[in-house]
Amino acid sequence: MDKRLREMIERLGVQSAADNDVRTGDTAIVQTYPPVNPGVLEFQSEVFESQLIALLSDRFFDITALRRMSHAIDDALTASQGSTREPTREQEAIYPALTALHCVNFADMSLSVRQGLAAGTLGYLGLDDSIGFALLGQERWERVRRAFVDFGAPAAVSGSASDTPVGQGGGPYGILAWLRRSMHRLHG
Repeated sequence: MDKRLREMIERLGVQSAADNDVRTGDTAIVQTYPPVNPGVLEFQSEVFESQLIALLSDRFFDITALRRMSHAIDDALTASQGSTREPTREQEAIYPALTALHCVNFADMSLSVRQGLAAGTLGYLGLDDSIGFALLGQERWERVRRAFVDFGAPAAVSGSASDTPVGQGGGPYGILAWLRRSMHRLHG
């Protein structure tokens, strides 16, 4: 590799992964990045928390906002883990039902549909405790989780003062367990 090219690569913060053997023509260039500023990650988790809660806080369900959030989560996980996530069978299976609920007013949904929507939304986004905690941190993930449980609770539909969570155990595992059982019934 000629000296001028090597200097340009070094100035750009790019390193050659090869032994400078130009004869092979297989010289690989790997770009290195500085660590991400913690303030950026804090901002990201704050935005994710607010937008996840907003998915079930408006008057109606918006599939476009869900898709946007899904892409943002995938992009964040790709950036932090270096690999992309492939959609699971559950994610692909629940999407038509979520699409059918686009622009349906939450007040017009039955309790079972609201529970399914909360579970389906988390399932479609691929969010569980480990991913939620990694993206948002413990406090923010707990608030998101609570918002999704509350959305599917009878109090959210009937307007009563009950704070009883719906689903086995009341947490996202209960909701996701309900989703898995529902998907299993649909697909054997």
